[in-house]
Amino acid sequence: MSFTWALKDMQIIQGLMDKSNMGSPLIGTVRELVKEARKLKARGAVPDWTGLGTDLS
Repeated sequence: MSFTWALKDMQIIQGLMDKSNMGSPLIGTVRELVKEARKLKARGAVPDWTGLGTDLS
């Protein structure tokens, strides 16, 4: 359900930005990432997005 809400929120923000004649490429990028995450979740292939155990050195 959280991906559905996140996608809805991104669509609302994009609509407001469009009405204000403002652009933000990040909004579109995040919206597409959320769509992809929903597809992964639907297939049961949800990766570990916590970042725990990730070596960032």
